[in-house]
Amino acid sequence: MPSGPDQTTLADNPQQDSRAFTALAVASGKGGVGKTMLSVALAYELSQNAATLIIDLDFFNRGLTGLLRSGKIIKDLQAPNLLPELNATNQALPGAVPNQAETAAAQQSAGEAPWQLVEISENLFNIRYPDLSTDDYARIENMQIVDLAQDLSDYIAYVARECGAHFVVLDCHGGPDRTSFAACKIAKTTLLISEPDRITLYGTLNFLRQLADAGGATADHDIRLVLNKVVSSFNPPFLLRFYNENIRSEFANKPLLAMFPMEEYLTKAFEKNALLAKVYPESLLARKTRVYIYDLLAKTEATHLSPDLKGLSKPERTITRTTLGREFILLSNNFAVAMIFSIAMILMAVAVVEENSRSILSVQTREMLRDFLEVFTDVPYFAVFGVFWFVLTLFRSWMQSLSRTSIFLARTGSRVRASLAAAAKAVVATPLVAMLGLFLGELERDWRYAYQEGFFVEALLDSDVLTLLIALLFCAAFLAEYYFYNLKRATRLRRYKRISKIEGIANGIAILLPILIGVPLWSFLY
Repeated sequence: MPSGPDQTTLADNPQQDSRAFTALAVASGKGGVGKTMLSVALAYELSQNAATLIIDLDFFNRGLTGLLRSGKIIKDLQAPNLLPELNATNQALPGAVPNQAETAAAQQSAGEAPWQLVEISENLFNIRYPDLSTDDYARIENMQIVDLAQDLSDYIAYVARECGAHFVVLDCHGGPDRTSFAACKIAKTTLLISEPDRITLYGTLNFLRQLADAGGATADHDIRLVLNKVVSSFNPPFLLRFYNENIRSEFANKPLLAMFPMEEYLTKAFEKNALLAKVYPESLLARKTRVYIYDLLAKTEATHLSPDLKGLSKPERTITRTTLGREFILLSNNFAVAMIFSIAMILMAVAVVEENSRSILSVQTREMLRDFLEVFTDVPYFAVFGVFWFVLTLFRSWMQSLSRTSIFLARTGSRVRASLAAAAKAVVATPLVAMLGLFLGELERDWRYAYQEGFFVEALLDSDVLTLLIALLFCAAFLAEYYFYNLKRATRLRRYKRISKIEGIANGIAILLPILIGVPLWSFLY
């Protein structure tokens, strides 16, 4: 098979074989499972310490190419050898070895846009190429898997040398096709993406069978299952048990690599900014991607992984690997509203029954209902508990949303808006600081008086004291979570130098502003 002027075949030069780069293929049994989103996240995290090339091998749909429209054009490239119509002009050029400029000019004169190497982000590269012809598609689908893998490997090695890439991520077609099988043959590891439903899993296992029949993977090839778009009705123990009992044998008894939950805000943001792991670094998409990269490559590629990746502790990896991001139910604003509403409805129903059924219910039953009502209506801390539960879960939801927005704006260059979002998050936290001080002051005053008067034990069970104590614990818990998250983020960003100036300012505002405003406000109110 003829080779292009700058694409050295494996047979011609064994030093420039597929082992000069580390390829990871991302495939799926069907489309629509979020494969491209995971491919981009994988490529971005790998690019944090080593040049990485991501290639769209879905020649028909070219979804990745459409997403990565912007970027800095580094140079023009020659087309791969598996497209003879484009490379026919290469062979006809005068001279023994045509250069890149001549190749690109020949492609343009033949009515074809040049293949281009584009830098999407720092250390992250992509190949931009024109639409393929019907004959090109037919030729690719009629090639032997071995020959197609050979040509793809030669071309990947050529482009990887042009941009100095160590890692190559191959985003395959959504479904079984010969290009995907060839990519699996080239790759060190193949990530097979699936949703955890019967239809998609059937397509995933069908992909494995067709891959084996086509000879696209050897017995020692590393193929790993990744579950994506996992909805909240599933839980990690169930999915792990289901995989181990029903599917694990199909993947050479290797463990499930990762489980990604459905993060709706990422799905909406993907079309606006494909580098979700960059603009949402604390999302489960980014965090789980870092963990499974560690699991796959920490032993063999440690020198090419970022300090952020290598610094992941074992407890952090374990928690991130198994979580699906479901909130503790008591911290959910929806659950708080539902519970408060349900209890209010029960109290109203009991009051109506007690008032309007004197001729039906016995005196003893009516007294029991009256006692039940008194427990909730005469004790003030029940009402305070309900109000604080609702308000603080609402504040927590706002702060999470504003935190994501602030980081996104900082990493997309919107400096003023990022600072405003961080300030808004701090403003939400400021009343909690003031209230925490007020509650501490009130408790200290009540307990000191009780101690001086000699009834300290009785004061501990006083309803007013319990009201203050519940409110204090709620405020303290939410502020602890708020500052733990922000201080942890500040430490990590500084340690691994993954911080822009505006991102540091925004994080500083979120940390300092609640204290700078909340403490004077507490002093004024107290």
